[in-house]
Amino acid sequence: MTTSKLNSTAATAKHSSSMGVSAISRSRSNNTCSNIRIILIVIAGLFALCCNSPITSIKRNVDSIFPTTAVSKNISHMISPTLTPLLTLQPTHVTVTNITIKQADVLPRGVLPRRINNKYNPFWLVVSPKRKVAITIIPKVMCSTIRKVINYDVEECASGTRCAEARRNRRLRVNHTMYLHDDHYKTVLFVRDPFERALSAYHNSDVNTFIYTDNCKNTEQCSFEEWVDEVVNHKKSKDVRTRQNEHFKTQTEIAQFDQIEYAYKLRMSSKSDIMFFFRNLLGLKDKIPAKTNESKNSHHPSDKGKERASPSKLLYPQKTMDQLASFYKKDLELWQTLLDHGTPRREGEESTLYDNYMNEYQQTRSTDETNNKSK
Repeated sequence: MTTSKLNSTAATAKHSSSMGVSAISRSRSNNTCSNIRIILIVIAGLFALCCNSPITSIKRNVDSIFPTTAVSKNISHMISPTLTPLLTLQPTHVTVTNITIKQADVLPRGVLPRRINNKYNPFWLVVSPKRKVAITIIPKVMCSTIRKVINYDVEECASGTRCAEARRNRRLRVNHTMYLHDDHYKTVLFVRDPFERALSAYHNSDVNTFIYTDNCKNTEQCSFEEWVDEVVNHKKSKDVRTRQNEHFKTQTEIAQFDQIEYAYKLRMSSKSDIMFFFRNLLGLKDKIPAKTNESKNSHHPSDKGKERASPSKLLYPQKTMDQLASFYKKDLELWQTLLDHGTPRREGEESTLYDNYMNEYQQTRSTDETNNKSK
């Protein structure tokens, strides 16, 4: 009897012990699952924060593997409200003056600090990362030659890609082009005599279909005098393409001096400036490239036999030149500044229409003063 009770007691104790071990094992298993699930939720939250994926979809996948316990459910409720607002953010957009690019399209994270204090419009920007040179090109200021050289001779872009131009390569518009400042690019601007630039656009309208006014499509339709009448009033046109034609914009407007600082302001008519740009800045060792669109301002059929005038005589009527001088007033001031403080002029090196105009102005002024004194 006693032996039977002892055996029964021992069996009961053994069963209880076995139940206790099983309960402890299950408890440890549940705790392990809970801990793993918590870790996965945290990792999922971090992953979602980086990849912009909703945490709820990732948490459902975790729930399907590890059943939700009371402990993990409480942890989940503690994490989700904090992370969810961050994880449901939509991709931000960066607007760069008429150019909108997604944040995902810009350079890799961490390459450049994001700043929004630069309003420079990079539409005319051409960049050489190899030479750390950036130039704002101006239509009818040797722009075709510069684009061709940087795209294919310096940067070696694939044929037809024009990878060095910000208007074609969105990576060059990243971060409002603040990398030009941060990476110490040498910024360059080429400027041209405004009178010469207007005359060049007039001649080039014969072959460039993007250069036109409402009533003048080429030199056969109108004289230079008539062309100037159209250009100085092009902003009144009903055609938006005529109003926004970049060939008629002022050089100072395209340069955007209030948004970017230039290390070099060069004159197109200066051989010294041209040599410096192509050889020193771009590193070309061969001969300097010829202009892609050579404008024959001196001898052109539309000039009806006119030759380049001597510096003391105007090639075109005073009224026409005065119209251009008024329309491109700021450009003329810039041009005079570069003549005064830029690369010194070599004697006889660069005589332009501006010289003709200023000499005629000085002569007229002198004549007027003489007449006034005689009275």
